[in-house]
Order: sequence, then C-alpha cells, then structure tokens
Amino acid sequence: MLRTALILLILACASADDGRAQVARQWLEALAKRDAQSVYALVDPEVIRSVVSLHGTLRETRELIQTELPKPQQKAALEAAPLPEEGGPEELFAALFTREGAAVELGVLDGFSMRPRSIEGDMVTTLGGDVVSLVKDESGGWRVALSSEDKGRLAAIVERAEANRDRVKHLIGRFDERRFGKK
Repeated sequence: MLRTALILLILACASADDGRAQVARQWLEALAKRDAQSVYALVDPEVIRSVVSLHGTLRETRELIQTELPKPQQKAALEAAPLPEEGGPEELFAALFTREGAAVELGVLDGFSMRPRSIEGDMVTTLGGDVVSLVKDESGGWRVALSSEDKGRLAAIVERAEANRDRVKHLIGRFDERRFGKK
C-alpha cells in the first residue's frame, strides 16, 4: 500500500528534468547551504544589474569621501554610512540577501521535497510546498525572480545609496566654496 502511494506520488510530480524545475531545485539547495555564489549565479539578471549599480554607487561614494573631504569629515562620513571596502557585487549581494547561519546539510527527504509538484508558466511548486518564481534571461534560460518585497527592498537601498552619494557631492561643493571662495 505504501509502495503504491509512493509510486502515485512520484507519477503526480512534474518533470524534474524540466529546466525550470532544475533551476528551482538549485536555488533552494543554494539557499539551504547558504551558498551566496550559487544564489547570485541563479538570480534574475535585472537584480544583478541593480546590485552592480549599487556597488558602483557605494564605491564612488567611498572614493569621494576619501579623496575630496578633509580628514576630520572623512571619518565622520564613513562612520555615518559604512561602505564596503572590499569585494565586488557578488559579495554585496551576499551581504544583502543571504541569511546568516550555519549551512543546512540536506538529507534524502529534503532532496525529495525539492522535486517539482507542479510547473505552471514561470512558477515551480515543489513537493515541500516551496514556490519559486522564474524569469527568462537574455539567452532563453531560466533565472530566479526575487519576491516583490525583496525587489522593493533593493530599490530602496539603491535609492538611499544614490541620495547619500549626492549628499557627499553637495558637501564637497560646500567645502570647495569655503576653501576656494567659489559660489
């Protein structure tokens, strides 16, 4: 009886060979393992572009602070808005979106729960109940779409970083006015 139920359950699953199912499984495994590099490689290219832009804005802000502001103001500005000193967009993404904690060792049942129960368009639902939203990339492959909440969070972070950079530029202009008497 149990054997029959398992066979029926497996037959009811969507195809694990479907590209969408494979990406969803890789995503869930990478999240469980806290593998930021794999998560970054699987995410929607639009998100990657936003993170690359954010990284550039943060680096530009740090450079402006370190090269254009007087030493006393540099320290205060860097303490008020800590900026990444090292790493690229991938590390920034990891800092923003990867939860801290120990990696989870996946067992046989965990792998089974990541099998697709259904695939409808760009949504994969696993046997474990996880729903993964996907988008097609430029090459026609599948990537994971962040939730609207995470996209909104990223947009707000980008907006704040750009506003901070603009404030630093304004502050530099004021220091130049005082230093050189420019208006």
